[in-house]
Amino acid sequence: MLLSIHLTISKNSARKILSAHRAAGKERASNPMRADREARAPRTNTTSPKLARQKPQIINNFSLCNFMPLTDEQVAALKQQLKQQIQHLPEDKRAAAEAHIDSMSREAIEAMLAQEQTRTNIFRKIANKEVDSVVVDENSHAIAVLEIRPLSRGHVLVVPKTKVTQKQALPNEVLELAKKVGEKVQRNLKPKETKVNIEQKLGEVVVEVVPVYEGLPLKSESEREVVPIEELEKVKEEINVVVMEKPKPEVVKIEKKEEKSEEVVRMKRRIP
Repeated sequence: MLLSIHLTISKNSARKILSAHRAAGKERASNPMRADREARAPRTNTTSPKLARQKPQIINNFSLCNFMPLTDEQVAALKQQLKQQIQHLPEDKRAAAEAHIDSMSREAIEAMLAQEQTRTNIFRKIANKEVDSVVVDENSHAIAVLEIRPLSRGHVLVVPKTKVTQKQALPNEVLELAKKVGEKVQRNLKPKETKVNIEQKLGEVVVEVVPVYEGLPLKSESEREVVPIEELEKVKEEINVVVMEKPKPEVVKIEKKEEKSEEVVRMKRRIP
């Protein structure tokens, strides 16, 4: 039975577990005999055949193969936390969800923990340029990068350099950068329209610049695909094309001076 329930591991739990992992890693490094025993010890595998056939996930160059195994106590504590998130469900659905959580393998819990830790830090990594991103523009308050799984060609993500959690606290400089990028996208990629949306994602406030093209609807979540860096670089160049306007020819006005007609003085004829 598939459950469409979004379960996450809280930051506090993730932090505690990761701290325990680091401590355990140091202990294993100082006690190689124990590390060898643990490596040889069989691990209970309750993973379904379908999951067992899947390759280890790679999340932002982080392999779950390198994630230290959780203890039984840690797995039980995390499962209990997940169960607390489904208490609002109707009784029949809650029972099915609890059964699903109970059946989750240690590997599945480890995968969820690793993914949550990675997702939590992704915007900070973008802002600090710790991950490969195609930067379209930036200022002292924000950085604008091309979305690697875009809704449309030229989809830009504007990330504040300092974490912002409330929309009303978003600095004007972040919106100014988004507006600037949006104008370049509209001018150079020539979409039907360009939307600038303030979004709340993964506990942070970011701004999305999304071009909408004539006859091309925005991609759904299932249709979004990772675009190669090389292709994103080409899009960046198109967005940042500088349009040189031809100078208008200077019109030289020649003032025509009015010629004054010479005044003819007529003398009266004198009769001698």
